[in-house]
Amino acid sequence: MHSTAAVSSDDRTEEPTAKKRQDFRDEGRVANSRDVTAVVLAALATGGVVMSGPALAEAGLGICKRSFARIAELPARGTGTALEGVHDAGRVLGETFAWIGGALLLAAVAVGLAQTGGLWSSKALGFKLDRLSLISGLKRTFASGEAISGLLLTLAKAVAIAAVLYSILDDELQRLPALVQASLPQAIDHLGALLLRVTIAALVVTGVLAAIDWFVNSRRISEQLKMTKQEVKDEYKQSEGDPHVKQRIRARMRQIGRNRMLAAVGTADVVVVNPTHYAVALSYRKGEPGAPKLVAKGVDHLAAKIREVARKHGVPIVANPPVARAIYAAGKVGHEIPPELYEVVARVLAYVFRMTRWRNAA
Repeated sequence: MHSTAAVSSDDRTEEPTAKKRQDFRDEGRVANSRDVTAVVLAALATGGVVMSGPALAEAGLGICKRSFARIAELPARGTGTALEGVHDAGRVLGETFAWIGGALLLAAVAVGLAQTGGLWSSKALGFKLDRLSLISGLKRTFASGEAISGLLLTLAKAVAIAAVLYSILDDELQRLPALVQASLPQAIDHLGALLLRVTIAALVVTGVLAAIDWFVNSRRISEQLKMTKQEVKDEYKQSEGDPHVKQRIRARMRQIGRNRMLAAVGTADVVVVNPTHYAVALSYRKGEPGAPKLVAKGVDHLAAKIREVARKHGVPIVANPPVARAIYAAGKVGHEIPPELYEVVARVLAYVFRMTRWRNAA
């Protein structure tokens, strides 16, 4: 198959075949965006933190209270109290964040499978030496244009997020003097709400950019999947076989069948001819069940070969044009003659057997 590197994208006008699509999937080359996964995980993490905010605050307050209590007990109980505090804090935080971490792990797998259509490619995971080469990796990246599109998308994300943050924080800076005068709980509530606004705005922007990234990746894969007319022809030859080769194979099989048929003429009891255009060879064993069998038939050149083999093996040749044509038209090589030919063939065989007895008697 022609090298894809040497083919212009303008030549790729044909839709990909099912085999080409499957080859791409086997190699793990499907539309996929890491940004989509990152945005979904960030959104879930934000939602998890918001939902568990009261629980986190309560857990943190409890840890602080117990820590202060244990600090007071240090002179009497020693460092064991401090270790108990660390263990207690780890247990509480672990229980609080465990379900968030588990949900994020499952979400990462689900988003990845959703993007790739449930793809699990062993080829994509397989070891390839060129992946370890920095130069090969750079060549592969820059040659495909991924570096340029990736850089542009990164710059777009940075500019968009910076613009959103500026639009939000610019208003908040005007309110900063009033926030200084507020109580601590009010300040904490305000900062928490501000952080949530900033996070949601950043998620919306990055979500839009992630969707664009996925669309760009999908378009790139679609363009890479397209094939040239020659590639389609080559793939058809590989899957269905070269027509010229198949033709030669069929011719060879016909020749083998013809040779086998001519070899069977030597075992026939009679050859009925036209006398030049048609020839059929019949075999019948007296005392055996079944009708006479057609072992060979042919016209023109093949008929001449049948007559030649019959003469070589001493098989009787009978000229009877109507019978020869009828057997040729209705009979099938290797099978018994049809019932409508029983009577005429019986007459021919009776004549042959009678002539054979006369010759033997003479």
